[in-house]
Amino acid sequence: MTFHLVLLAWVFFRAADVGVALAVIGKICAAPATEPFVRPAMRLTCLMGLLLLYEWAQRRQPHAMQVQWWWPTARWAFYYGLVGAILLACQLNYTPFIYFQF
Repeated sequence: MTFHLVLLAWVFFRAADVGVALAVIGKICAAPATEPFVRPAMRLTCLMGLLLLYEWAQRRQPHAMQVQWWWPTARWAFYYGLVGAILLACQLNYTPFIYFQF
């Protein structure tokens, strides 16, 4: 509940005025009924599926990254692959800090 209230407050905080904020909230509420479903990118879906599969395979460990029984080469390849997957999924364009709009 708190999370959703904070998200609602962010709409008003980011909007230029109350009218714009209410228009955004109206579009958010109307979007499920009027907009078609947008499928996520296949690359991100596959990455999420692989991470979910790995998490499930490590379910009996205290934490998912506990792979001491792997050979060091395989373990480091996994770590670098995980970092690469994170970099593929991240957004690399510049977004100005929120308070610079005021």
